[in-house]
Amino acid sequence: MQAKTLLLIDMTSTTKNTKSNLSNSIRLSDKIKLYRKKISNSFILIEIGSNYITLALLKVSKNKLNFRNFNQIFLPSEAIDKYAPSDPSKMGKLIESILEENNMHTLRVAVVVSSELAYTRLLDIPKEFNSNEAYEYVSNPSSKLSLPISISQTDFDITPTTLVTRKNNVEITKYLLTSVPQKSIDSIVSTIRGIGLDLYKID
Repeated sequence: MQAKTLLLIDMTSTTKNTKSNLSNSIRLSDKIKLYRKKISNSFILIEIGSNYITLALLKVSKNKLNFRNFNQIFLPSEAIDKYAPSDPSKMGKLIESILEENNMHTLRVAVVVSSELAYTRLLDIPKEFNSNEAYEYVSNPSSKLSLPISISQTDFDITPTTLVTRKNNVEITKYLLTSVPQKSIDSIVSTIRGIGLDLYKID
């Protein structure tokens, strides 16, 4: 009876050790993947279309761009709303599974959105303004700019051009306005950061 009890104890101990070793092995595997992601000089490039997403691994080597692991997935129409994920959590899980299946180990992500999502226009801004003042001028709802969109609800950027004119005896520089709905940007950011990746750029 005592021998059987000792044998049972040994078997239980062996089972616990096996489970512990397996658990440690899994944790080690996760750590290795995370380390590889951190030291990688690659980017995950994601394009969001009207009813699809495209993923590719972009590697920069000796000033050359190398693309591989192309994956294009067509999605139900309700999965994307105005070129942004309708449900960031579900979209994030889909992207995460694609990256895992294709061993695309890197933390940095660049997202390309459709030009249909952006609103562009040339703006007249006093030449005397520096870049920060010009940005504040566009942001100010009391400015003399007349825009068909609510600029406060967008993520926008302005770029000075070489076009200079005069209006009401004031020198004017033409700036190119590019704006994207803030709601769409927030959805993209939530999708990427929700799966632990670093959003490097949205273009």
